[in-house]
Amino acid sequence: MLLKNIFYNLGFQILPIIVALIFIPIDIEKMGDDIFGTYSLFVTFIVIFNYINFGIAPSTTKEIAKYKALDNNNKISSIVINSFLFMLFIGMSVGYIFYFFDTNLAYLLSKKSNLSISELKKAIDAFLLLSPLIMLVLFFRSLLEGIQNFLITALVRSVTNSIIFLVPLLYPLVKFDEIFYILIIYYIIINIVLYIVVRKKFVIKISSFSVKDSQQLLYYGWWMMITSVAGVIIYYMDRYVIAFILGTIYVTYYTIAFDLISRGNMITSNIVNVFYPYITELYSKKKYEMIRNQLFLLFKIIILIMSIFALVFIIFSKDLLIWWLNGKVNPDTIRVMQILSVGIMFNSIAYIPNKFLNAIHLSKQVSKIFFYEMLFYPFLLFILLKLYGLSGVAISYLIRALLESILLFNILFQYLKIRIIIFDIMKYILFIVLSIVIIYIIELYFANNFFIFALSILIYIISYFSIVFSVSEKQFIINFLKDNICIY
Repeated sequence: MLLKNIFYNLGFQILPIIVALIFIPIDIEKMGDDIFGTYSLFVTFIVIFNYINFGIAPSTTKEIAKYKALDNNNKISSIVINSFLFMLFIGMSVGYIFYFFDTNLAYLLSKKSNLSISELKKAIDAFLLLSPLIMLVLFFRSLLEGIQNFLITALVRSVTNSIIFLVPLLYPLVKFDEIFYILIIYYIIINIVLYIVVRKKFVIKISSFSVKDSQQLLYYGWWMMITSVAGVIIYYMDRYVIAFILGTIYVTYYTIAFDLISRGNMITSNIVNVFYPYITELYSKKKYEMIRNQLFLLFKIIILIMSIFALVFIIFSKDLLIWWLNGKVNPDTIRVMQILSVGIMFNSIAYIPNKFLNAIHLSKQVSKIFFYEMLFYPFLLFILLKLYGLSGVAISYLIRALLESILLFNILFQYLKIRIIIFDIMKYILFIVLSIVIIYIIELYFANNFFIFALSILIYIISYFSIVFSVSEKQFIINFLKDNICIY
């Protein structure tokens, strides 16, 4: 089941990656650097809705998984009703806030954009309808993920992420603000499809509604909401700082690198998200040793994947950007991509303890880390932006991600009573660092020869598997693959 869900989550993300690679350069050419930069800011509004739901969506997934493990259908029904009411209310409230402040937001954006206040205002008003529709999609996804049905949710995310890059192709045949009304039509269709699917999976009884379940969702959701809101502010703060200090055209330079390199986060999140309901299920059954084993195994797998990912973009960033953008590459974008590749690696690693802590009801501890992070990050971002320009923004991202991963792992290890053997940790770190340095030097010597790079990576993977994984982990991986390959 886990391998299938990981396959669905990763497999379906190939489509938006291909769409982004092909169509972002075309979008920029059709819209221009300035207007595409503005569109990128609006897209972040849509992404923000995936997080600012008061933690109800992840809390719903966790509670559904818990009561599914306990075979309590009445509780599941109550959680579904409560979650629906909360998500609809949040969506309508956020949409109204956008509508109420549309003139102010449009005025602020117009200072750094070529679009008129009227066009920007109409685009912002679209969120009055778009906001509740996005929240309902999140509601349906949280239910399906709670029962570990990732096929539909992975497909929906894949299509949605692709549509976001495809809609700008209609510009200038349709006006800037009309692009978002086309997105409204898309979200209406997706909601209808998800409703039909969910209706077959859940038996909902109005009589099962319980106020206590509302309080439970809000309690866990409150802390997850703080984490989500702080995470979104941290994650997208850089674009708005760049826009208001340097201008929207520089947002485009940064976004080109960030959107391509951030696909690494998708790799990790699509793997770790599959474990989220599973870890909740293990915790409900008090199988703590299995949780520890899953943590170490997942950590080592993610390190392997993301170290290779970082190497690819450090070595081939210039070649990839020249190929992708037909030679029209800003030097700042190349440097930003190389620095961000390391930052994304640490950010992906931090995602593991983040999800594990939430799964075992330690959302409060995670939210505290993110809250303090949100307070110090703007100062770091502003100082490094002033000192090093766009490269400084990428450096601040890297520093933040590294600190976040250290702090979150420290909390998780303490709670699970995991003793850290410094010698073993240093041995693995030294091996990984030396391997990366050697591969980098080899590539410089052979002038970025892809065949030599592929051979070096193959040797690295074999060595990593032999040195880093324990005997029991190797046997588990082999048996796990054999069992699941037989299913296919």
